[in-house]
Amino acid sequence: MLNTKLFDILLLSETKLDDSIPNSFYKNDHYIKIRLDRTRHGGGLLIFIKNNINVTKSILLEKMELIYFQIQLKNQKLNFVYSYRAPNLKEQYFFEKLDDFIHSLNLNDPLFIIGDLNMEFNTNYVNSNIRDFTNNNNLVNYVQKPTRIANKFFKKPSISKSTSTLIDLLLHNSNLIDDSDVIDCPFSDHHIVVAKLSIKKPSNTFQKIKCRNLSAANMAKVIETIDNTEFKLLKESDTINDKWLNFKNIILKIVDQVAPLREISLKNINQFPWYDEELLRLRHMKDSYYKRSIRSGLPEDNEMFVYYIKLFNDYNDEKMIEYFKDKSISVKSDKSSNNPISNVNYKGRMTNDKNELCNVFNRFFASISSSSNSTMEECTNFIDGQFDQFRVEETKFKFSFTTANELNDLLSSLPSSSNPGICGIPTKILKSSSLKLRTIIAYLFNCSILSCSIPNDWKTAIVLPLYKNKGSNDNLNNYRAISILPPMAKLFEKLIHKQILAYLNDNNIITNDQHGFRSNHSCESALHEIISEINKIKSKRSIGLLLFIDFRKAFDSVDPRLLLLKLTKIWILDDCVSDSMAFNLGVPQGSVLGPLLFLVFINDIVKYLSDFMVKLFADDTTILISEFSCSINKLIEWCKFNRIDINWNKTKIMFLTNKRNICLPKSINVDKNNVEVVNCFKLLGITIDNNLSFQKYVSEIRNSINKRLYSVERLFYLSDKNMTNTWNTWNRQKGPYYDENVVLIQDNDNVVLIQDNDNVVLIQDNDNVVLIQDNIIQDIITFT
Repeated sequence: MLNTKLFDILLLSETKLDDSIPNSFYKNDHYIKIRLDRTRHGGGLLIFIKNNINVTKSILLEKMELIYFQIQLKNQKLNFVYSYRAPNLKEQYFFEKLDDFIHSLNLNDPLFIIGDLNMEFNTNYVNSNIRDFTNNNNLVNYVQKPTRIANKFFKKPSISKSTSTLIDLLLHNSNLIDDSDVIDCPFSDHHIVVAKLSIKKPSNTFQKIKCRNLSAANMAKVIETIDNTEFKLLKESDTINDKWLNFKNIILKIVDQVAPLREISLKNINQFPWYDEELLRLRHMKDSYYKRSIRSGLPEDNEMFVYYIKLFNDYNDEKMIEYFKDKSISVKSDKSSNNPISNVNYKGRMTNDKNELCNVFNRFFASISSSSNSTMEECTNFIDGQFDQFRVEETKFKFSFTTANELNDLLSSLPSSSNPGICGIPTKILKSSSLKLRTIIAYLFNCSILSCSIPNDWKTAIVLPLYKNKGSNDNLNNYRAISILPPMAKLFEKLIHKQILAYLNDNNIITNDQHGFRSNHSCESALHEIISEINKIKSKRSIGLLLFIDFRKAFDSVDPRLLLLKLTKIWILDDCVSDSMAFNLGVPQGSVLGPLLFLVFINDIVKYLSDFMVKLFADDTTILISEFSCSINKLIEWCKFNRIDINWNKTKIMFLTNKRNICLPKSINVDKNNVEVVNCFKLLGITIDNNLSFQKYVSEIRNSINKRLYSVERLFYLSDKNMTNTWNTWNRQKGPYYDENVVLIQDNDNVVLIQDNDNVVLIQDNDNVVLIQDNIIQDIITFT
C-alpha cells in the first residue's frame, strides 16, 4: 500500500508492535511515521504521512491509546485525532477524556476524529454515548457502510450466522470530505475505510541526501593524488588553526575533483525480494477466498481459504529459505527515532516551525545551568579545601607527541560510517592506506600539542536532540544533546584520551568505586558490590537505606571552570590559565573525552562522602546508609559547591530490613524535597527489591526471553550462522547482560541456550522454557 503512493495518510490500529520490532521493519522513504505501542498485549497505533505534507504538531496519549497530529497545507491547519478504544475501557470515561482533549485544540480549525471505537453507529441504532458526543461537538460521521463483518458457522444446525457492525468511524466538524467508502481488507474482518478530502495537496517530494561516490576506484585516485600533492603551506602557516584550514582545503579540493558531492533520491528497499509470479498468484487466491468466505459464510469457501493460505505459507517459506541460503546478514542496532520532532514547548509557547525548532533546541542546550547560588570563589575554596585534605601525589603529567604508526592503530577503531561533521572530510579518506596522509595528520596533532591550542573546527559539533523515550515529546527536558564531532576531532581526542587514561590508571586517581567507562569494570561489578553490602546489612538483621541519586542533566551541567580546577589539582594542567571567554556548561555527549572528563569531575564525591558507601556508574550514583547518625547534608553540600543539581523527582529511597511488622514511611523529606520510598528499583538494568528476591526481575527476563525466542523462531529462513549472529547481536544490545560464553543452538524444533561458565542452561522444549542452574530448576517459563 505504501509503495503505490496512492494514499497521503495511512492509519493502522491494533498493530501489536512493541520494542522488539525495530522501525526498519516497516521503513518507507516516501512517508514519515508516528508510532504508539501499547505496553500490554495487543493494541498499538501506526500512522504514515507523506513527506510532502507538513506535520506541525504531534501528541501521543498512551492511556487513551490516541495519536493527535496537525498538518498545514498552505495557510490551512487540519487537526487529526486517531484513537482505538479497547473494549474494556469504559465508554463514558473515554468520551470525557476525548472531549477534554479536543477542547484544548482550536475548534475553528477543521477536525477529523478517526478510529475503531468499538461502539455501534449504524442507521438503525446509535450508541447513546457516541451520539451525545457527536451532537455536543457538531460532528458528523462520514462512514455509512458496516466496517466489520463476522461469520460464525454452527455445525449441528449446519448454518452460518453473519453479523455486521459499523464501529470504525470518521467524524468531521466541517465539509472537507468529498467522498468516503468501505472496501474489503484481505487480512482482517475489519474493512478499510477510505476518504477523499477536498483540499489541494502539495506535489510529491522524495527524500534526498547528499553523498559522495567513494568507491574503491575513486579511493585509489584520491590516495594517489594526495601522495603526489605538496603540503608546503602547512609549515608556512603560523597558527595551528591556519595549518588545519590549509590542510582541509587541500583535501576537500582533491575529494571534490574525484568524488564531488551530489544529491540523490532515496529508493525504497524491496521488503519481499523473494516474491515471484507464482507467489503473487497464491497471495491473490488466498485474499480472494478470504473475502468470499467472509461474505458467504459457506464452509466450502472457508476450506478453500485454509487450503490457499497453507499453500501460500509453505511456498513463501520455501522461497525465503532459498533466497537467504547463501547471503551473509549484518545485524546492527536500529537507532532511528520512532516519531518526528514536530513541536516543543519553550517558555510556555508551542513552537512548530522547523527553523525555529532548531534555534529553540540550540538555546535550550546552551542555557542549561545549575540552581546553585554559590559564587565561583566559594566553589573554588571548597574544592581547594577538599583536595588539600585528600592530596594527590605530585607527578606532573605531560602530553607526548604521536607518530603515523600510532595513528594507524587509533584509526582502526574509528567507524568508517562516522559523520564527517562540520569539517566535511569523510572518515573513509582519513582511514585510507596513505602513509603520507597519516604523517601529515600526526604533524598537525603534534603542532596542536606543542602550541597548546586546538583548531576551531575540532571544537565545533553538530548537535542532535535525542528523545529519551520517557515523558512528553514536546518537553525539552526529555531530550539529550548528542554531539557529532568531526572525525579529525575524534581521532585527536582518542590520542589525548589514551595518554590521560594511562596517567590516571598509573597513579590510581580514579576511585575503585567508579565502575563506568573503565576497563575491568562494568554494571555487573557495581551490582556485585552493592548486593554484597546489602547482604551484610541483612545478615546483621539491621536496617539499611539505599539512596538512588539522579543528577539532573549531569553531563550537560559540568562547569568547565571547576573541571579545569580539578584537572589542575591532579597535575594534568598547570596553574596558568588563558584569558576569560564566554563558555557553555557540560562535557559533550558523543565525544571521546567527554566521559573521561566527567569521571574526573565526579571522582572526589566518594572521598567526601566517606561516612557512606558510594558506588558510581558514570553519573548513576547509589548511596548505602547503614548508620543513620550520619547526615545527608554532606551530599547536598557537595552538589552545591560543584554546581550539580539532584533531580529529586527521580531520586528514590529503598529501606533494607529483615524485620517484620515495621512501618516504613511513603516518602522522606530531604532538603525540603519529598523523596519517594520504593520497594523495588531498576538499577543498571537489574530490578532490585528490598528482599533481594528478584521475583520482578525474573518475570522481566522471562518476558524478554520469550520475545527473543519467538523472534528467532520467525527467522527460520536464515542460515544457522546468521541466526546465531542475530541472537548474539540482540543480546549485546538489548539483553539484560551479555556473556560471550552464551551459545545458541537450534536442533530440529528445539532451541537451546547454554551459558557454560556459570552452569546456567536455558532449554526450549515444545512450549516450555526451563532455566536450570547447578542442576536445580529455578524457574519455568511458559509461552502464552
